[in-house]
Amino acid sequence: MFGEMIYLLRPLVYMVALWVYGHNSYKSWVISLVLDLLRIVLQRDMKVRDVNEKNEVDGRNRTMVMKMIFRNPFYESIFKPKIVVPLLGKLLKSDGWPTKIIMSILEMRASVSLTI
Repeated sequence: MFGEMIYLLRPLVYMVALWVYGHNSYKSWVISLVLDLLRIVLQRDMKVRDVNEKNEVDGRNRTMVMKMIFRNPFYESIFKPKIVVPLLGKLLKSDGWPTKIIMSILEMRASVSLTI
C-alpha cells in the first residue's frame, strides 16, 4: 500500500525537485531513483492476488530501470558517452548511417523518458 502511494507521488516529487535543483542536477535524478528503489523494496513483500498483478509490478520495475538510464543528466554524462558510443563504435566500426539511425532511436527514447 505504501509502495503504491510512492508510485503515485514520485512524478510530483520529481517535478518539484527538477524545479528546485534544475534539469542538469543529479539531485532530482537521485531523489527519483531512491523513491523507486524504496517502492520496489516495499512492494517485494506485497502479496499478489493473481498473475496479472505480478506482471504489472514487474513491468513497472523494468520501466523504472529504463527510464532512469535514459533520464538526464545520467544519460548525457555517463550512459551515452561511456557505454553507447564506444559500444556502437566497436560493433559497427564506422560513423555511417547505421550508427546514426541507432543513435537517433536512442535519443528519441531519451526524450520520451524526460516527459514521463
